[in-house]
Amino acid sequence: MISSLHRNSIVRRLVTKHIKKVNRNTNLKLPIVLVKLDSDQTIYDISFYEHLKQHSNIIAVYTLVDYQQQ
Repeated sequence: MISSLHRNSIVRRLVTKHIKKVNRNTNLKLPIVLVKLDSDQTIYDISFYEHLKQHSNIIAVYTLVDYQQQ
């Protein structure tokens, strides 16, 4: 089981990385990204980030395995 502090850190890094990629490659508005962590099979909606709240595009689902391979 991964601690919530560690989990939030992983989520933040994934979100930051993916937002940069989206902004570089497209003109899309910032998306909401769902992050699924294998340790507890929960999907975390990171829409609690203020600048993501108004957008409803879901563009990716990441697992912890995907994150570790990048």
